[in-house]
Amino acid sequence: MNRHRMRAAILICLVMILGVGVSCVMAAEAGSPHRIYMVLWRGMTDAERGFISYLNDHGIAGREALTIVDCGKDEKRLPGIVADIKDKQPSLVYTFGTTVTRAVTGPFDNRDNNRFITRIPVVFNIVSKPVLARLVPQLASPGGNVTGVTHLVPLGSQIKAMRSVLPFKRLGVLYNPLEKNAVFQVNELSRLGATSGFTLYRSPLKNLTTGAMSEAVLTAAVDLLARDRPEWIYLPSDSLLISNSRTIVARAHHHGIPTFSATEAPIRDGGAVMGLVSNYYNAGRFAAYKAQQIIVDGKHPGDIPVEPLSAFSFVINMAGARKLGVYPPLGLFRFAEVINPLPGGHR
Repeated sequence: MNRHRMRAAILICLVMILGVGVSCVMAAEAGSPHRIYMVLWRGMTDAERGFISYLNDHGIAGREALTIVDCGKDEKRLPGIVADIKDKQPSLVYTFGTTVTRAVTGPFDNRDNNRFITRIPVVFNIVSKPVLARLVPQLASPGGNVTGVTHLVPLGSQIKAMRSVLPFKRLGVLYNPLEKNAVFQVNELSRLGATSGFTLYRSPLKNLTTGAMSEAVLTAAVDLLARDRPEWIYLPSDSLLISNSRTIVARAHHHGIPTFSATEAPIRDGGAVMGLVSNYYNAGRFAAYKAQQIIVDGKHPGDIPVEPLSAFSFVINMAGARKLGVYPPLGLFRFAEVINPLPGGHR
């Protein structure tokens, strides 16, 4: 391995291990013909690790220069990041989540070149509702300079998964009312409730700031839901909830209410009981494949469909299930991924 490759490998490892919240540049090889600018919302996640791993596995990262910038969940930083992208003129931009992508690309029907990135290819990742967010007019043929990966399992399928474990008539949901991604999901849940026979109880998080969410605000929001006696509390794809899932889940379980998550982290790291999810790491690799199609194969991003993963994962955290006595049917274990199995390896 030459000196440049060694330096790149060390930097990639540091970024992946530390998940630092500052700008970092990884120059993979001097004179690289391509450069990728990655804009993160809440630090390095498995989505970015998957993206970088694909570039490495396919020999793309060896000739790429990667600029990784984390805005630290602060929207005020995004205009400056857009200006930096314009200044650096990378070959491609990777964006994480709806908030970041909207700030970088703008809405598809109002892409002002002075404010947004309109000529450099953009591949977004971990966006649940790209059409509703007006990132693209349609999934099959997004047009413009944008394509990407949508990660949310259809909500109807998630409702069926919940009911296969514990039937319910009352569903609680916490969400950040400032995050469009979460609001879209809550509105869709409300529509599903009207047609699927359940009542949705909402608890929007209050007193939001760009800093850390206080434990008092989080527990108060869960306590408010608990008064409505829901059989489940649903955790949407919401960066604020994901970052604070440990506190939220602990409070919900304190009230004896099981939690179902739309994303992996609250199950793996926060202790939520279960969820039907897209794997972030695989989503990152899929996004990197789309980047490869653009910068290596020469395809136009607007001709590459926006797609979800072809397979989802049913993840069960048996520690939470045991605590609340919420056990999935035995048939579900044939294809579910079980975290914290019973002692001795028994599920």
